[in-house]
Amino acid sequence: MKKGNMEKQSIGRDLARFIYNLSFSELPNEVVDRAKNLILDALSTAIAGRDQPYPQIGLGLIKDNKGNATIFTYDLRVPAVDAAFVNAIMVNSIGQDDMLYLFHAGQVVLPTAIAIAEQESSSGAEVITALVAGYDIMARIYLGAPSIIPRFRGVPVFGPFGAAAVTGKLLKLNEDQLTNAIGYAANFSSGLCECWEAGTMEAKFHCGVASRNGIIAATLAKGGATAAENSLEGKSGFYQAFAGTTGGLDAATSNLGKRFFIMDTTYKPYPVCGSNQVPVALAESLVKQHNIKGKDIGEIAEIVPDWVASYPGLNYAGPFTTRFQATMSVQFCAAATFLGKPVALISFYDNNYNDPEVAELAKKVKVIGEKRDTTRIEVTLQNGRQYSIEGAAGELLPSEILVPTTDRIKVKFGSLTSDFLGKEKADKIIDIVLNLDKIDNIGEFTQELE
Repeated sequence: MKKGNMEKQSIGRDLARFIYNLSFSELPNEVVDRAKNLILDALSTAIAGRDQPYPQIGLGLIKDNKGNATIFTYDLRVPAVDAAFVNAIMVNSIGQDDMLYLFHAGQVVLPTAIAIAEQESSSGAEVITALVAGYDIMARIYLGAPSIIPRFRGVPVFGPFGAAAVTGKLLKLNEDQLTNAIGYAANFSSGLCECWEAGTMEAKFHCGVASRNGIIAATLAKGGATAAENSLEGKSGFYQAFAGTTGGLDAATSNLGKRFFIMDTTYKPYPVCGSNQVPVALAESLVKQHNIKGKDIGEIAEIVPDWVASYPGLNYAGPFTTRFQATMSVQFCAAATFLGKPVALISFYDNNYNDPEVAELAKKVKVIGEKRDTTRIEVTLQNGRQYSIEGAAGELLPSEILVPTTDRIKVKFGSLTSDFLGKEKADKIIDIVLNLDKIDNIGEFTQELE
């Protein structure tokens, strides 16, 4: 930039400078604790999902490659880019990994951070710092134009930025290199939501490709590849391509380095769409309070924020031909909950997505979109008696029940992993993660995941 030139700095460079300057010693304690909890959360879903078909498909692509990065729970070491690819798919396999606004950050940044840290022999503190950067960058790119979703799917569009930030931080890229990495992440973003309408598998692989693309972006930058300075805000850049506007870009850098968006991340108690988490919890509460029987229900009204009612796959009353259609559907999740089905178990959706009893009650569920930040459920029994319940479920108003506290994540980790790991090893991994900042080399941790 020439002297005297008062032109505003590019968004990519602002974000790059934030990544470069971020240090573990300056992270608030609550941010460090949240990062540890989200690491445990992602590992719990990865281990629970290891035998799902999606990581098995991913393994078929890379299993003959040799490297020094761990595939979680497999006696297999591959190049970091391949480990991140498969581990990301594993994290997302049961659909119960974390949520940040309208996308899942952990399924991309955690596998990337672990794989690159193994490659670089990074410390636990360095991994935590990189993770915080990854969550932040994904959130900030999204906030620059939230209308990108659902025109495109959040994970594959914003994921490469998070993975590039994590990789760039662990590779110790300088500000110029990080700016270029962000530029390449913008070029490598893509992904659609049609899978939710069709009930097909694309979403299970979006995260793996996003992790891979972000690693490639940062590695190219390290090697000297340059990208357009204004890759984000330029007239032919990311925001114009994906959102058709650059009108809200100040949000991408607002309070940069002061507000950490990892603190806005929520966890999922149930293996269903993030938008169904609070409604399922509300429905369970209503059933318990009033001893409601599914066979007695005449009608269910679920009154939700407008964006929930219009999001692909959410307002769908059947027929249900795959697990994905069931776990996305507001109607299926409501019906299954009111019928007392085991809605906290992924095996229920894998084996019973076409349950005729659920399908019949799902037809009685009306989804009503309104300008609101909460979800309200109204149940009318066949005898005319009515019950209702309401709770926070908006994009920017997450419910307290979804806050990933240490106690909640420890319970979730034990529940999802103990059958495979055994309680003793599960407890050991919990202890290691909660003290991760004391580890000098991440290899001390990943040897427990082989």
